[in-house]
Amino acid sequence: MEKDCMYLVQGRNSSMMLQKILILIQNQITKNDTERLLTIIKQFLCLSTDGFYVQDLYNITHVVDILMEKSKQESVYIKHLDTFLEICSIPPLLVKSSDIIRYALDIQEYFSWLGYLLIWTEDNEPLQFKITNVLHKLLTVDNPNLRQYLQLEVRKNKAQKSNLVDIFGEFLQFCNDAVYNELLKVVLILCNGSALMCQKFLARHIVNSLLTRLEPNWRARYPNEKPGMPRGDEILDISIVGKILPLVLEKATAQTMKAPTRFSLWSLQWTFRLFCLREATRLERNNILAILLMLMNVYPDLLSGNLTFCYDIAMLAMAQDVIFSPNRITECRLTPCNEDMCCMALLLMCISFYRHILTGPKVIEECRIVMGLLKLIGKQQAIKWKPLQSRYLINVSINILHNIVPISTEEFVEDGGPLIILELINEGRQFASTANYQIILRSVELLCHFCYKFKSICDSVAYNGGFNIILSLCNEYLEANYLSKNHQVLIAVSICLLEQIYHPEKARELLPMIIKYMNRYINPNPQDPVQGQRIIILTLSLIWNKIACSESLSKAFIEMDGIYLLLDIVQMSCLPTKIVALGVLIDLCEITECVPYLITWRRNGQRIKSLLLDTFRQENTELHVKVDQYGAIVDPLIPIMGEVQYYETNCPCRKFVGNPSIADLLISCRPKVYCLLQILEVRQRDVVETTDEFYKLFNEDLSREDQVTLLVAENFLALKLSEEWHELAKEFEKYEIEVIPSDQAIIESMLDVTNQWGGILQKMQRQILDDFHKKDKKFEESFYDTLKKSRYPEACEALKQMRYIAKCSERVFRLSAYYDTQQRIVDSLQYNEENGQFHPTNFFDVFVSFVKNQHVVVPTDVVEDVVPSLELPTFVSPAISLSIEDFMTDESFSDLDYL
Repeated sequence: MEKDCMYLVQGRNSSMMLQKILILIQNQITKNDTERLLTIIKQFLCLSTDGFYVQDLYNITHVVDILMEKSKQESVYIKHLDTFLEICSIPPLLVKSSDIIRYALDIQEYFSWLGYLLIWTEDNEPLQFKITNVLHKLLTVDNPNLRQYLQLEVRKNKAQKSNLVDIFGEFLQFCNDAVYNELLKVVLILCNGSALMCQKFLARHIVNSLLTRLEPNWRARYPNEKPGMPRGDEILDISIVGKILPLVLEKATAQTMKAPTRFSLWSLQWTFRLFCLREATRLERNNILAILLMLMNVYPDLLSGNLTFCYDIAMLAMAQDVIFSPNRITECRLTPCNEDMCCMALLLMCISFYRHILTGPKVIEECRIVMGLLKLIGKQQAIKWKPLQSRYLINVSINILHNIVPISTEEFVEDGGPLIILELINEGRQFASTANYQIILRSVELLCHFCYKFKSICDSVAYNGGFNIILSLCNEYLEANYLSKNHQVLIAVSICLLEQIYHPEKARELLPMIIKYMNRYINPNPQDPVQGQRIIILTLSLIWNKIACSESLSKAFIEMDGIYLLLDIVQMSCLPTKIVALGVLIDLCEITECVPYLITWRRNGQRIKSLLLDTFRQENTELHVKVDQYGAIVDPLIPIMGEVQYYETNCPCRKFVGNPSIADLLISCRPKVYCLLQILEVRQRDVVETTDEFYKLFNEDLSREDQVTLLVAENFLALKLSEEWHELAKEFEKYEIEVIPSDQAIIESMLDVTNQWGGILQKMQRQILDDFHKKDKKFEESFYDTLKKSRYPEACEALKQMRYIAKCSERVFRLSAYYDTQQRIVDSLQYNEENGQFHPTNFFDVFVSFVKNQHVVVPTDVVEDVVPSLELPTFVSPAISLSIEDFMTDESFSDLDYL
């Protein structure tokens, strides 16, 4: 029969045959047609052993649907239905390459249809297995050499665009366990490498379904019933779930994923307890903890309704260092193996989220977590970790303390936390490595953060010698030949900590370190990378807050040439650093001893006044103040107003945010420059004059830019008051506030007066520029007059004659030239590789040709100077020649004859 079947189908079109089957199966008139229909189906299946064509997929789905209905009534169709499903597992065939585009929707619906078959065959487990197997093969089988088959990438793409995600999301909640395990393989294939599929699965609450089904008896439990304690002999395979959940949770956010239910978290807790009871399941236990950690990263308060889970995690981490009441979890013991080390790290990371849980502080206190972490940091744990394991766990523990110490500050101090951290810093300094650097950095950051927030911790750090330890740490890194970026970050954090634990008795020890870093900043080593501004700003802030407020410390700082260093920093740094440095200088200028250092400072051709005025101009440029190339005022109505301040003051759509003119003074160099000028010229004028009598350095000749800028800088306060009056008038106008006549008269008169200030200064600046232009013109005229009187052509001609006479008149010069030529010949000798001999006759690099046995006659008509006003020149021998006596020997002239 089969042979006859193959004979009959030779040369037949399978697509036409499929359409015939579909018509017959939909319009069956009598029961006698069944045999005929089965024969045609068998013939079609014989033609389709290599797979179905893409163009036939739509009809295939209809035929299989009808066969499934008929198979429930007549068993003769079951065999052919199984054959259809077997062929469906083969990738579809292409007639043309364009079929991928033409039948794209059919391919997509084909995968959706396979998913719906799973739901329609809910009561037929063997058939569900076959359908799942079809999906698995379609998404895994690939044979790139056979181009007629639909490529694997196209199949995956169409499956991802189909409704499989929605179908699986619903079906995974109630399907049988056997089908569930097979279906997870398909889900893993879809999620692997596709962020879009992960997002879709999250929207269908697949995480909740997977977590719930971790516990085998989840169907038998009531919604409010917790699972019991596992016996320890249960068999549970989470290998596929352990791969799917990390892929999905990696893309999860609080907006895209619904929080797991309490029922599903109970299943997760049961699984965790099961894997903790057996040593053979350490890896699975770590996977469960990693899944929990990823869930807590999305929902930090995930365990708020599951207090027992919190206790399980805390007690397992601290079981060997803290005494608990006996239970199955506390009986578990961690060992120094790598799996248990990873478990300890995951447990600590989960504990760090307890601060987000309402009952978290209670668990931290009862389980003595802070004490356990300090024991781990101090290497006093019962578990003796290996060195690499210990360093990693210490780093993790320090990060955990950042999160939990704010809710258990007293316990941290009582258990000696500051002392243990300081000892850890001291120990890490002895071994230079990247891991130790990270530990030291995190330790210093921890102390700096807590000292800023909690006075008790700050006092404890200072009491346990923290100041000396951190200070010596800074000195150690500053003495290194190479100040790397990592070292710069560590020094910056250390300076912040020193400012927190500062004590006046230790201040004298702080000054050398400050001076050392300032010198390193100004004159870095050649191999140092570019230093950021953060450290120098922190250093200046430390000087401002701690040194400048003490007269004795300020004098000591001044005696160590600190003022010179501050001015160097002002000259070479950016504006944010200049702001802090100028603020420090203003406070230090309260001391009389500071003024002479200001006056006597010089660097790169600048003195104190030109430095301050140059800073003033730089900020004008940054603020886009309207000035010309010399710094002169362009708009008299806004002589010092920047672009941002102008729009904040005059823009009608601006909301009321305070006073822009006053806000401009807060973070700015210009008011500080004005203040320093007032100190030098008014407040400390007597000291300046006394000092200048001796050094003569203050009253310098300023350039035209400096003189123009000086006018504005000296009147900065008055111009700011002018801006404030204009701003006040605009605010009244904007908010339609009616001012009483007397106040209105005051405002108008002040506006009239202040409007003239910018114009007056502008005229004075133009007068200064005119004076400089006149001076430049006068200098230029004097220069050209000098050139006119210098008789330059005659001087050039005389110089040519002198050179000619020097070369030709004396024999000693010719001897010198000869020796120089001989030396060039010796230097140009080349080694001949063919015979190995030197040939002094090869003039490779000689730039002149020497001529011997020639008479040199000096013409009589050029010996005398053509310029009667010039005296005869005194000839000087070249620098390379010796004295005449050195050459006046018989030996020197025996070999040569010039004349």
